[in-house]
Amino acid sequence: MSFLQLGQALCNRYRVDAHVGGGAMADVYRVWDQVRACPLAIKVLRANLAEDPDFLQRFQREADALTRLQHPNIVRLYGVERDGDTVFLVMDYVEGQTLATRLARQQGPLPLEETRAIMRDLCAALAFAHRSGILHRDVKPANVLLARDGRALLSDFGIAKAADALTLTAFAIGTPAYMSPEQCQGQEADARSDLYSLGVVTYEMLAGRRPFRGEQGPFEPGSTRAIFHEHVHAPVPPMRELNPNLSPELQKVVEQVLTKQPRRRFADAERFWAAV
Repeated sequence: MSFLQLGQALCNRYRVDAHVGGGAMADVYRVWDQVRACPLAIKVLRANLAEDPDFLQRFQREADALTRLQHPNIVRLYGVERDGDTVFLVMDYVEGQTLATRLARQQGPLPLEETRAIMRDLCAALAFAHRSGILHRDVKPANVLLARDGRALLSDFGIAKAADALTLTAFAIGTPAYMSPEQCQGQEADARSDLYSLGVVTYEMLAGRRPFRGEQGPFEPGSTRAIFHEHVHAPVPPMRELNPNLSPELQKVVEQVLTKQPRRRFADAERFWAAV
């Protein structure tokens, strides 16, 4: 639910122009920055986060690093600001749609060349971030923005790490449908964990559905525990059974990045992209 008023100015600088979305952690608005004279996006943190000093301290540390993460395929974060009780992130505003919206409208596999273009950009974004010592920890279609100029951009770096300080599981551990087996088991994530999540996104673009939806195992179908069980134990459903137009070689590449053991995945995003 939007709670900022249109026309309201935060910090006597950011004029609220539109409410553009929201999720478990924040409401998103398009604002006009009266200093930079350009549109930006702000994410207003939910009250339970804004009032949690541990989260704010931890996220501020993350944000300090993320403001230096400048790449054409990463949504730039300018910092964290506060206006009274309102705590918000300031970032570039990207005209376009999320990959989640694109997939929902497609209701099936994306064209191969479109998928390859998105993969190229996301691999470039992760490669740059990983070389900078930063993990994403929550790669998923909702965090991929498809700009009108044709670029795919990855957003929301570092938020999952900061949220680890909380006990609110819904976002403290990432998004179950896209989490690596090691994250599902509470183990430490590394760059190969991000690649696994990107592999799930890639599978979804190519096959028209996620590989693991919690349909197998001893737990309630569709539950978080059922999805975790599949990430950790279930084999990857062959993509070509869902999309016969895919080559055996491409199916093998995606199966490698989705292997359960991190050491058997691609070592980095450049090698993943080179294999596609």
